[in-house]
Amino acid sequence: MDIKLKWDNRNTTPVTIKIYRNESQVPNEQLGNPIATLANAVTEYTDTTAVRHKTYYYVIETSDGNVKTYSLPKKVYADFPNGPGPRDLVWGDSNLGYFGTVESVDFLTPAEIASAVIPTFLNIPPPNPIPQWHKWIRRGKVCFVPAQPICPTTYINTLYNAGLVHGIDGDGPWIPTGYNPVNQMKTIQKGFDKFIVRLPTGSDDRNNPSRAIPGSGQTVAVRRNSEMSDLYYPMVRGYVASSQRPPNTESYVLGSLQNAGRQTATCTMFGTTGTLQGTPSTYASGAEMEAIGSIIAFGTAISWSPLLELVSQPPVVEI
Repeated sequence: MDIKLKWDNRNTTPVTIKIYRNESQVPNEQLGNPIATLANAVTEYTDTTAVRHKTYYYVIETSDGNVKTYSLPKKVYADFPNGPGPRDLVWGDSNLGYFGTVESVDFLTPAEIASAVIPTFLNIPPPNPIPQWHKWIRRGKVCFVPAQPICPTTYINTLYNAGLVHGIDGDGPWIPTGYNPVNQMKTIQKGFDKFIVRLPTGSDDRNNPSRAIPGSGQTVAVRRNSEMSDLYYPMVRGYVASSQRPPNTESYVLGSLQNAGRQTATCTMFGTTGTLQGTPSTYASGAEMEAIGSIIAFGTAISWSPLLELVSQPPVVEI
């Protein structure tokens, strides 16, 4: 795996930079051979030969030909970053697993999202606190979903115009009728972590690049293996939808996806008329959850509950 090293270079005269890596802390005179020798102006290096789940000690040597200076050893455990919050799964595996919750103040608040990716016409209320985000891994991708909508009222076509529907570098597999193509790659940076901001899929997305409902029938099989049924349905405590694979979690709140009767829409398209809704506005029974098959026209008001997908990046270590 890759580990990216970064450092400051305050030298006023040219120096040679050497990077050493060992699996234990050793004296400077026993560092061995460097893994890289770099020129004076370089301030970062990516170690591409690190082995996952090993511990390394990195030391940087600078030399002007006469005097050598060494950094303190930097201890690094080689592992892929999986974003803020818990690092160990409490349910499932990397194909579909649950890490737990992350407090909004330790991750992203609506105000931070608004300042980074939200146009003013989305009418995001300032700070509309999200008490928690829920952290999942699905098909190897770490995803965060809010416990309640960030924005109580917006529209699919408005989200598309803001680049917040499909989460891909392009116009997307479909465009709302009457709207011009808009690039759908909208990201937000938090520390060293980068996230794609998009809508969840609402139908089986294993081999469905167009994100469209295949045929007119909306069966449980179509909804199973969607991000909505996998990541959002478990939030509604007390009901388990037929298409839902994970169990419900006790910390979730009944009806948390609902806001003033609005539904959470998906990036899955139904024909040419609109998208699929995520949750009904009433919770009469478990069967009501399967109202995901209902159509939301592009101009229908919805609640916005985005999915934030962690972009895989090598760990960054400052020395």
